[in-house]
Formats: sequence, structure tokens, C-alpha cells
Amino acid sequence: MFRHGIKIAGMMAAIVLAIFFITRCGGNGGDSGPVVQPITYTGVTEPVAITLSNAPTLLANVLFDTTTSAEIPSAVSLTENLQIAGTLSDFEEHLIAFHRFTLNTIVGNAADGYRIPVAELINETVNCETGYYTAQGTLDDSTGTGTITANYYDCLLDGVTANGSLLLHFNEIRIDELTGEYQIVLTYEYLLMTYTEQNSSISVSGMLTIDESLSGNTFSLQMTRNYVKQDNNNSKMYRYENFVETAIVVSDGVTVTATSAITGIPTAIMYDSLYGSLVVDTIDPYSYSSPIVFYPDGGGPMLFSGASTRMQLSPESARHAKLELDLDGNTGFEVVRYGLWTELENYTTLDLTDSDGDGMHDSWERSYGLDVNVDDAASDLDGDQLTNLQEYQQGYDPNDPLSPAP
Repeated sequence: MFRHGIKIAGMMAAIVLAIFFITRCGGNGGDSGPVVQPITYTGVTEPVAITLSNAPTLLANVLFDTTTSAEIPSAVSLTENLQIAGTLSDFEEHLIAFHRFTLNTIVGNAADGYRIPVAELINETVNCETGYYTAQGTLDDSTGTGTITANYYDCLLDGVTANGSLLLHFNEIRIDELTGEYQIVLTYEYLLMTYTEQNSSISVSGMLTIDESLSGNTFSLQMTRNYVKQDNNNSKMYRYENFVETAIVVSDGVTVTATSAITGIPTAIMYDSLYGSLVVDTIDPYSYSSPIVFYPDGGGPMLFSGASTRMQLSPESARHAKLELDLDGNTGFEVVRYGLWTELENYTTLDLTDSDGDGMHDSWERSYGLDVNVDDAASDLDGDQLTNLQEYQQGYDPNDPLSPAP
């Protein structure tokens, strides 16, 4: 969900607009398409029983699309000059990177800006760092609609190699060249695509729909995706099914706010080959109140449902979140934990056990030099009139009397 930075209003447009310009390169003959072997998910499919020990990994699977190590997300830029958090997975980054490459290498020096190309038969080849991809099809210059077939042959870009075939269906394109406002609905029909890097491989088939618009001061994006991912270090597998991710950004020229959410049509399900499946749904969109906020600081919660067990994650601030767990299947959430966003990123070191029952989880206590076997919730380690428990609940450093300051 939270991933490395790109420019969405400027660069997400590049995902689709890049394809408009593939006619600018010379090409060669017809293309029958590459032969690709899919990655088939073979792990546990039954609903997972959520526990204190597997909860950090399950959260990281959804929020950070993790492999063997925590992949620290950074702010996602939603305009050319504004930074704010966003909702991109590894797969989405790969897709965007490949189509940004198309835009930058083919139309990077275009003087006339974004325009729908004149209708013509497209039959082109574009070289990657190594390998290449081909594009064939037709776009209508009056509507911008049409279908392009893209075939990737060991196309290497920034350490990721793409192979396979996809169809790009341009369903609706409206661009006002004077105001820059637009509405684009694009469906990626993955006949079969694989993205391979050092640590992981991703296999994609089926539909991915992008509904993107920029109107006035509002930018919106919705992506629907399905894919299978394999960790190349330990062969662990993940499957993401019917993930519908939405981001909306509003700017009045002075302030910027944004919301993001994961829902499902009909249901968003994440499969972990070791633990099983987890249903994901954002009850209310996460919100970002400032262009310098890296993580959601309001909204939510996001609800995760397993086998008669549940957990929900609610932003408390841009520093930390509240995690509530229902581990016994009864009404309500009987376990409450507070964690820094950075703890959730570094999920392999997150220990939600509370050995001394003082309301503070063990890894948080260890990180600040507290004793996990002694109830020290009421102590005030730094003398700032906040107890250790209050510091924990508010995401502060119990050793620093100045930590509540912005």
C-alpha cells in the first residue's frame, strides 16, 4: 500500500499517456508474442488464524507488499511539487516504471505536450536497457480509444526484467489541451506478464483497470489488480485478488489533502503461502492532512479478517497507529497495541507480546530500554509528566522529554 515515491498527477498520467506516443519510434514486422511460464500460487488458501506472532507479517503483506525484508516506504508525490503518502505496491511501481520509461525515452523532448496521436496502424519496437518490447494496434484520433498489444522480451529496466504480453484497452479518453484536465479509463488485459528482480518475481494475468482523472483541483485514481508474487530467496508466495485501490487528492493552491483506501470487488483477499488468506477492507478511507505527511494521520480503520479472528489498524498520527485484535472470535477487540509506522515497516523485529501485561508490547519496551518483565507503565522515565504508557499510546520516546514536540 505505502510504497516508494513517484509523481502521481504528473507521472501516473505518464502510465497511459506514454502509450499514446509509442508511434514515434521506428518499428519492424508483426509480433506473435513471447512464451512465458506463469507463477502458480501453491500455498495455503484457507483463512488464516490471526495471532500476535503472525499479525506483523500479515499487515506488512498488505501495507508494504513485502518480501523477505522490510521495504521502507517513502512519500509518494501526487503533484509535481507536493509530497504526500500514497498507495503503490511493488507491482504497480514496476508497471509505472516501464511506462515512464516509454514516455521519457520516446517523447521526452516533445515540444507540443500531450496529445492523442493521429489514428494509424501501430507496429513499433522500443529498446530497453537490454531486451525490447513491441507495440501493435490502432488508436482513434477523435476519441483516443482503441487497443494496443504490447509484447515484452527480456525487457530490463532498473533491475527489473519484464516478459510476456498484455493488451491495453483505451476505453475512454478526454483531454483538454488548454486546461490540462482529463479523464482516462484504461484496462490492462494481462495475457501473461512476469516481472523478475533479484528478490522476487511477479506473475500477472487477468484484468487491471485504471480510472484516472484530473479535474479542477481534484485528482483521482482507481486501480484494480490481481497477481501472484514469489520470494526468490525462500520460495514463499503471495497472491493478491481483487484489490481495488483508490486515491483522491484535493488542492486549493494552499493546502493539500488526500485519501486512500483498499476495497474489493467483490472482496479483496491476500494469500500468504505459509499462513493462508486474509480479507482486507478499508472501513473509511485513510486521510493525509498535509503535503509533508508520509503516512496516513486520520481516517480508517482498515479491517483484516481471518478464520474467526480479526484485526483493524487505525492511524493515530503521522507517527503511529493503533492495532486492535480479536483473537478469540468473540464480540469486540480484546487486544490493543500502539505501534510506530516504522515498526510496522520493520515487521520482522515487531514483537506484539506483552510479557508483563503493562499494556506496552515487548519490542517497543526493548527498543527504549524498559524491562519487558516489569510493569513500568506508570513510571515517567524522562520526567516530562507523561507516563511510559502515555508515551507509548501517543507514539513518543519515553527517554526524551522533548519528544512530544513536532
